[in-house]
Amino acid sequence: LMPEGSEKRIESHLKKVASEKNPIVDLKHWTLTKDGGRIYLLTNGVPILNEKGELYGYRGVDKDITEHKQAEEERIRLVTAIEQSVESVVITDRDGTIQYVNPAFAFISGYARKEAVGQNPRTIKSGKHPKKFYADLWNTISSGEVWRGHFINKKKNGTLYEEEATISPIKNTSGEIISFVAVKRDVTE
Repeated sequence: LMPEGSEKRIESHLKKVASEKNPIVDLKHWTLTKDGGRIYLLTNGVPILNEKGELYGYRGVDKDITEHKQAEEERIRLVTAIEQSVESVVITDRDGTIQYVNPAFAFISGYARKEAVGQNPRTIKSGKHPKKFYADLWNTISSGEVWRGHFINKKKNGTLYEEEATISPIKNTSGEIISFVAVKRDVTE
């Protein structure tokens, strides 16, 4: 039932567990289905001993966690893409406090991740836009709409730079805004 490549890992793990007469605890592994498909299982089991205390077998439960595994793999792909993007990505909470910045933000702005997280994006504000500019932006995203526009911002060293930005609200399953994500491209040159 084991796909090629995983049988040795599973077999050695099970031999070790069996030799020590230990329970099988949260063993995650791929297995083949009757039709040749693959599912990801979480296996737990307890040893069954005969009257002499010898291992007779295991009684256990397999739980199909394929959807969970696929969701985790998708999350990892998404995180990797955002981390490696040349566009700056900033995620804030509903109040505008920065929760996440990717490496491109740090490279472009000069602010390290630890300096940015917990701050407000006004940290990079250049003073080149009127208050109405920011009020319109905030009104747009607070109402659940996407804002697109051009910023002149200020790096940590005081140098000005220009960005094209898209700021989108992130909503939960109830449709409530829980945060905002900004994807920005440095267009200074």
